[in-house]
Amino acid sequence: MFNYEIANDTCIIELKSEFTIHELKDLKVIHSDLEEKNIYNIVLDMSSVRYIDSSGIGFLVKLLKYSKRNSGELKLYSVTEEVKSILRLVNLYSFFSIIEELDI
Repeated sequence: MFNYEIANDTCIIELKSEFTIHELKDLKVIHSDLEEKNIYNIVLDMSSVRYIDSSGIGFLVKLLKYSKRNSGELKLYSVTEEVKSILRLVNLYSFFSIIEELDI
């Protein structure tokens, strides 16, 4: 399971070293919890993530749509160069708000 906390109206989720199809089950549980609590602002702490596969990218897009549809924001915190490269490769880098400091 992932570590996550809700502060004010924002959820901070700490991701593990790989963001792949194998982690999605736990993340879907967290996403359901956020929907129940009407939390639309999400910060993903990606400081430990070294690899993201197509399922992980798809889940990022799903969270982005969920947040925007509900007037919230998805922010990617401390994104590693490996993940930035992958997001650039699939032309999605510019769609995400990437931050280096937590400003909650």
